[in-house]
Amino acid sequence: MNIALKKANQIIEFNEFEANLSEFKKKYENVIYDLSVPDESQQARSDRLAIGKVISKLDAKHKEIKAPLKVKTDLVDAERKRIKDDLLNVQGKIKDQIVEHERKIAEQEAEQQNLIDDIYILGLFDHKPCCSEISARLNRAESIDIDNAQYLPIKAQAALAVSEAIKSLNKLYGEYKKIEDEQEELDRLRSEKEELDRKDREDSIAKEAAENARLEAENKARAEVLASAQREASAKASLDLAEKNRIAAEKKAAQDAIDAKERQKKAVKDAKEKAILEASEKIAMAKRVEAAEDARRAADINHRSLINNLSLNDMLSIPGINVNLAKAIITAIAKNQIKNISIKY
Repeated sequence: MNIALKKANQIIEFNEFEANLSEFKKKYENVIYDLSVPDESQQARSDRLAIGKVISKLDAKHKEIKAPLKVKTDLVDAERKRIKDDLLNVQGKIKDQIVEHERKIAEQEAEQQNLIDDIYILGLFDHKPCCSEISARLNRAESIDIDNAQYLPIKAQAALAVSEAIKSLNKLYGEYKKIEDEQEELDRLRSEKEELDRKDREDSIAKEAAENARLEAENKARAEVLASAQREASAKASLDLAEKNRIAAEKKAAQDAIDAKERQKKAVKDAKEKAILEASEKIAMAKRVEAAEDARRAADINHRSLINNLSLNDMLSIPGINVNLAKAIITAIAKNQIKNISIKY
């Protein structure tokens, strides 16, 4: 069915309704009904009904004209869909090849990034290592052959990672070696103090035994002297007094020698205790510094991990970006491998 058109795309079949529209505009556009008056209220309803009938006729004519057009439109839509589906199928096969190729590239890049990450991880510890463990890691880092086939595509990144890992491990080794040396020195001083204390106890016991023996001998001698003195009191009075003075002088000299030896031992003991205390304070300070550094490193790692995860989530909203590719990009930016692009932490 052909539809007759006038100028400005007007449809001839609607001419009758166009005329009705013009007539109704002239007749009713400026009409104001007084609906409180029964006759005018009735007239308003009658005029509304007249216009409604024309509208119904217009809708009927529209349906009549549109019916054959819809059949053709449906046919056109169906044919377009068939051709488009076939085109999409052909395109899809090409797209699948591209997607598979990109997947393989992303998988290869992820494997290469894992190799780089494994090197960097050598310089990181999630616990406090000992020097032997750091040394073992250092040997592993130094033994990595970046000319090996698996590293050739990423030789520059691998060389940088090895350099950074070795640098970090050497620094850690120096820090922990100093702490272990100080701990060994503290243990040595403590052992010396314990040995000195043991010798002091043994000397004290020996001195006490010797003193007891001396006192016993003196008491025995004194008893003999007193017995003899009683027998010869008058004749030996002056001699006994001299003997007592001599014994007192000998005792005082012996006691002075013992006191001097005790003062010397105490001075040595005090000096070692002071050295142990100073070494302990150095180790405690080193451990506090180490704990603060560990806390700072952990906070920095957590902060960087949070920022990287936020960046990862934002990148995943970009069409065509998968998880592995997003992670590879973020890691490259974080390691300053992409010029003029950086992540603000």
